[in-house]
Amino acid sequence: MYLAVNSKIRSKGYGGKLLATCNNYLEQNFDINTILIEVDSVNEQTATDMEIRVKRQEFYKRHGARKIGGFNYQLPLVGADYYPVMELQFISHQSFTELSKSDLEIWLKAMYKGIYREAPDHPYITSMLKNAPEVLRVQN
Repeated sequence: MYLAVNSKIRSKGYGGKLLATCNNYLEQNFDINTILIEVDSVNEQTATDMEIRVKRQEFYKRHGARKIGGFNYQLPLVGADYYPVMELQFISHQSFTELSKSDLEIWLKAMYKGIYREAPDHPYITSMLKNAPEVLRVQN
């Protein structure tokens, strides 16, 4: 699922209501209690869209998203000319203070397979997890 609100009606609460509605619907109808969020990183020094990146980060934080620290997330954009620096965040009805590397691997494989139709043994997953600690910190 991709979430976007027309720029003409942003900052009126529609995005937050849409996100909350989707989150609640997934939990009530499919017992899905964690949503993974790919968001452009504010740490990409050459980014020309820094203002919107900061706003996106602030939006997700206001709505309970938490950052997964300790690894570098990579979109499966094989053959792309540009690979944006991304972060993986999540919103969950469960309380997390840390995340095991093995749980992160399960999430990544499910995301790559379910969203991008990539093999769960995609080399990017191996690359992302290679230097990640066994326990990753969860940041507010």
